[in-house]
Amino acid sequence: MQTVTKHRLFNSAYLIIFVAGIGFFILSFMLLGILPGKQLQKEIEARAPANMQQYSAKEERGRIVYAREGCGYCHTQQVRFVAQDVSRWGAPTEAWETKYDYPQLWGTRRIGPDLARETEVRSNDWHLTHLFNPRYVVRDSVMPGYPWLFKGDANKPTSDGIDLVAYLQTLGRARKVSGYDDPLQAQVDAQQSTQKSSNAMSHDSMADEEMSASLNVSQDAIAARPRLDGPVPGFVIPTNANDRSIALRLGQAAFAENCAGCHGPSGTGDGLAAPTLLPRPANLRDAQFTTRHLADVLWNGRPGTAMPAWRDLDNSTLVALTLYVQSLHTADERALPSSDVALGQSLFSTNCASCHGASGQGNGPASRGLSPRPANFWEKKGNTAYLENVLREGIPGTAMPPWKAVLSDEQRTAVVTYLRTLYQPTEQE
Repeated sequence: MQTVTKHRLFNSAYLIIFVAGIGFFILSFMLLGILPGKQLQKEIEARAPANMQQYSAKEERGRIVYAREGCGYCHTQQVRFVAQDVSRWGAPTEAWETKYDYPQLWGTRRIGPDLARETEVRSNDWHLTHLFNPRYVVRDSVMPGYPWLFKGDANKPTSDGIDLVAYLQTLGRARKVSGYDDPLQAQVDAQQSTQKSSNAMSHDSMADEEMSASLNVSQDAIAARPRLDGPVPGFVIPTNANDRSIALRLGQAAFAENCAGCHGPSGTGDGLAAPTLLPRPANLRDAQFTTRHLADVLWNGRPGTAMPAWRDLDNSTLVALTLYVQSLHTADERALPSSDVALGQSLFSTNCASCHGASGQGNGPASRGLSPRPANFWEKKGNTAYLENVLREGIPGTAMPPWKAVLSDEQRTAVVTYLRTLYQPTEQE
């Protein structure tokens, strides 16, 4: 009898342990899975814009290609709450931004850069060239090429290649069009993010201040995204011979690392990537550029082209690049008749001022709707042969048409003569 009682007690203990185990599992599942998911869904519904754009069929297919090709093994899609991320890619990623992502493709490693804010940072032709052979545009890239997404050439992508680029251009789109990146909202979000971080982690006061400072950054400061009419920093070009020599060496190294893939090793616009980019990269030997012009190009990029912004480079490197690019110019020794200036001005006013502006500063009434913007001839002085070729053939990929059927050879020469009088460098240039 006593043995039977002990046996029943043991059986009851096993049953209790089993039931407790099942109960603990269910409780854990609720606490760690169901409830956080519901809370996350509430936050997404509260924060996501009502008109948040869903993926198109092409973008959905591109997302599948992104996952299939293993892009997430080397690239993340999440801007973290640290100073380095915020200064390079803008505001930290929030849950609502991935409202339509299932499963999420956030990734965990950064062998390549984060892609969370990739929308409109680089042009489609840049992405296709990069996918075909990454070293065409990024000299030291360890990323493999994806030639099977093309039909033998970067200009001939398959449907998978086109869909993948379409998906890449959606990354960060929701954030960009939502209004959350307005300067005022940026400050609010930064303060909220700092508060959340302070509540979630225990730091001393110095660490809290550092976190706050790192997040109080304008979300418009995505380092590589081109922008129109952005502020232009004042670059001070060294005048001392020794300092200029040092800067030129630094600029040459920076150019080889960052620019030669498109503009070519000697700046003649014939880099490995050039044949598949439209408009083609500039031949930097064909024109003189003011310091302000190059500062604008480097700091703000050129929307409508493959030229990104380079705000992630330090100021000394940007100044060195400016000086080096200015040193590339091949002087134009061809003399033009000064008598053509008046005729050129008249032809310019009739045919060119609507885009380039009445005084040639690239601010004509039509310029606001054009990307890339028309040239500012106060800041760029093209060589004679270059300007004549532009007037004759136009610039494919831009709003600049050919004028060979409209202007005679003599008229084009007169316009070129006038354009070359507009350049207004500073004394040190």
